[in-house]
Amino acid sequence: MGDQSRKKTSSDLKFNERCPPDREINILLMGQTGTGKTTFINSLANYFIHDTLDEAIKDEIKIIIPTSFYFHDEETFEAKLINIGDITDDEGVNERGQSCTQQCRSFIFPFGSRNLRLIDTPGMGDTRGSQQDNENLFEILTYISHYEHLNAICIFLKPNEERLTIVFRLFIKQILHYLGPTAADNIVFIFTSARTTHFAPGNSKKLLQTLLKEYSDRYQQEIPFAKANTFLVDNEAFRYLALHKKGIQTNDEQVQAYRQSWNYTIKESERFIEYVSHLPLQAIASTLSLNEAEQLIKKLSRPIAETIRLIQYNIQLATQHNENPNKNKKKDANKIPQMVGDIALIKSPKLICFSNRCLQKRKLNDNGQITDIQECENGSYLDGVVQEVVKDPKIQRSKVFNKETNKCGICDCSYKHHMNITYEYKTRQKYRDVTEKLNGNNDNSSISTAIQEYINELKEEQKTIDNLYMPLSKFLHVHAIHPCSDDIIDYLQLFIREEKIKGELGIENKDVINNLTAIFEAYQADIGTFQSTSTEKHAEKAAEILKPDEVFLQVGLLSRLQISGRRIRDQVDLLKHLEDEGVKQREQRIRIPRKAAESRIMRLSDNDGSPISTEL
Repeated sequence: MGDQSRKKTSSDLKFNERCPPDREINILLMGQTGTGKTTFINSLANYFIHDTLDEAIKDEIKIIIPTSFYFHDEETFEAKLINIGDITDDEGVNERGQSCTQQCRSFIFPFGSRNLRLIDTPGMGDTRGSQQDNENLFEILTYISHYEHLNAICIFLKPNEERLTIVFRLFIKQILHYLGPTAADNIVFIFTSARTTHFAPGNSKKLLQTLLKEYSDRYQQEIPFAKANTFLVDNEAFRYLALHKKGIQTNDEQVQAYRQSWNYTIKESERFIEYVSHLPLQAIASTLSLNEAEQLIKKLSRPIAETIRLIQYNIQLATQHNENPNKNKKKDANKIPQMVGDIALIKSPKLICFSNRCLQKRKLNDNGQITDIQECENGSYLDGVVQEVVKDPKIQRSKVFNKETNKCGICDCSYKHHMNITYEYKTRQKYRDVTEKLNGNNDNSSISTAIQEYINELKEEQKTIDNLYMPLSKFLHVHAIHPCSDDIIDYLQLFIREEKIKGELGIENKDVINNLTAIFEAYQADIGTFQSTSTEKHAEKAAEILKPDEVFLQVGLLSRLQISGRRIRDQVDLLKHLEDEGVKQREQRIRIPRKAAESRIMRLSDNDGSPISTEL
C-alpha cells in the first residue's frame, strides 16, 4: 500500500516487539462518510516525520492509504481527479457517496518504547442505508474485540455540520451501549477542515452541546466536551503535498494558506497524541460481552450442525448393528461401527457452491462422504465475509461473480448458493467397544442391552444439544446488531439435501434423513413461534432470554458433552484462531525513517508516563 512496499532498512525506526499490550496506544477512529479519517491518517504519518511543510516538500510524501480528491483549477474551473497511491479492493475511493474504507484495519507506528495503533473504520451514515450502518457497526465491534483496550474513541466531525443526530445514534449511543458507560471518558472529538471556520468548531459546537445535554438528561451520564478532548485540524496541506508531487502548481497565496494549516494542525496533533497517550485504558474484552456472545453463537452453527448429522448417523449404525445380530460375528457383536469426525484445516479459504445442480455432480468416497465439492475459488479470503456461513450476502464481493447477474463465472449459480469454508469435516468409520458396559456378561442379550444404552445416550445427547442451542438462537434474534439469519436451519437444510443425494447414490441413510428433517422442522417451528410472539410478550418473557454471561456458560456446557463435546470445542477454537489470524492480516506496520525521532510529535514519546489503568 503506497510507499510501504519498500524494504525495511536500518534507517527506519524500530518497533518494540516486546511491547506489553497494556503499553500500546490504541486509537479508534469513527465518523460519518466523508469526515476525513483517511486524510487524517495520511497526514499524521507525515507530521510524525516533518515539523514544517517546507521540510515535507523536499522529501517523499508518506502515503498510508490510497485516496483521491478533486482539484479545481482557478483559471479554467476544470475539476481534475487526483489519485494517490495504489487503490485496492479495500478502498472504494471512486464510489462516490459510499464509504471509502470498506472494512476495519489498523496502522501501527513505532512510538518510542511503545507502539501506536490507529484503527480505521468504515464510515457510518452510508448511502446504502441503515442496514449497511448496522453491518459496519458489527464489523467495528467485532474487530476491536481482538484488542485488550482502547486509549481513545475519536469521533470525527465537520465544523459546520447541520445534522448531528446520526453521530449520536450510530456512534456515541451505540458505542457506550456496547463498551459501557466508562468509555465516555475516552471519547475525543476531532473537527476536520477547520481552516474553513478559522480553526473554530463552527455551528457544530452548539448542536453538539445541545445533543450532549439531552443525552445527559436522559441517561444521567456526562460526556466530556471541552478544550482538553476537542481538537481542530485541517489536513489540506497533505493534499498540497500530493499536488506538488504530481507537478500541479499553486499560487503563493495558496501555499501560504497550506503552510498555516500545517503549522496549526501539527500543534493540535501534538496536543492530541499527548492527551490520548495518558488517558485511562478502556478495557475491551470485559465490556464487549453482547457482541462477543453474538460472535460465539455464530461460530457454533457449523460445529453444531456437523455434530447433529454425525449423531444421527451413529444412531442409525448402532441400531442396524443391534437389529441384525446374525450379520455380526459373535466375537465382534460388542463392537459397534461408528463414524467419527476429523477437522482438516484448509491452507486458504475456499469458495464452494452447494446448489442442487452442483451437489448432483459430487461423488462419494468409501466412507460414504461426498467428495468433488464444486470449488469456485481458492484462496478466497473476503474481508467482512463470515466464514462457514451458508447465506452471507457479502459473498457476492468475490471476483468470480458477475456484478450484473450475481452469478458465478465458474458454475453459473447464484451467489446465494455459495459459501466460504476454512476447514473440511471428514468422517471415517471406527468401532466402539461396549464391553465396559457388560459387567462380565458377554451373552447376546447383555450386548444388545449395552448397545441400546449407548443409543439412548446418543439420543439424550441430541436432546441436550437442542435444549442448549435453541436459547442461544433466541438470544441472537433479540440482541443481534443486524437482522439475524438462522445459520443452523440453513445448515440442516443443506445437509438434508446432501443426504438425499447420497441416498440416490446408494447410501443407506433413510433414518438419517428422517431424523435430520424432524430436527429441522422442530427448530424451524420453535424459532417461528418465537419470532411471531408480540413485542409485549417478549418483554414479559425477558427473563427467559439468556444474558451474555449465561451464553458463555451455555456454550461451555456444549463443549463438555460426553460424546461430542471435544469436537465441537475443537471446531470453535479453530474458527477463533482463524479469525485472530484474519485480524493480523489487516494490521500494517508503518515504517518511519529514523530522522523522525527528532520531530516534535515523536519527541512526545520521551514523556513516557504510564497511563493510569482503572479498567484493567
